[in-house]
Amino acid sequence: MAQGFGDYPSQPPPPKKSNKTLFIILGIVGVVAVLAGVCCCGGPGILFYFGMGVLDEAMATELRGNATFRQHLGELESCKVNLIKTGEIGEDGVIVFDVVGSQGSGTVTARIQEGGGTQVIQQATLNLPSGEEIELITN
Repeated sequence: MAQGFGDYPSQPPPPKKSNKTLFIILGIVGVVAVLAGVCCCGGPGILFYFGMGVLDEAMATELRGNATFRQHLGELESCKVNLIKTGEIGEDGVIVFDVVGSQGSGTVTARIQEGGGTQVIQQATLNLPSGEEIELITN
């Protein structure tokens, strides 16, 4: 005789209850949590990263066209904001860039002024490892 379920030996067991709805709800909650995390934490980080890239490129453009820079360091190879040195100075509108040229490296300390939605480099000084300071831009 076949083994059945419950009081009726010929009746098949009831179908298993599906947790499909629970998994869908947990999936939706998980996706929302990840998106909220990206917006709250990742979004500002991404904007900051791209903002630093804009500053790097603006200074690089200025330095590529500067004869005094080329005289001391050669052709510009890289230009990156140095957040640690910028923070050590602690002045609003002053940014320090690490620069590398074909003939050497150094830092550029720039005073940037905002006006009319644009940023203008008011003054920039090249600081060489020897301690020498050379004015690059004066406005």
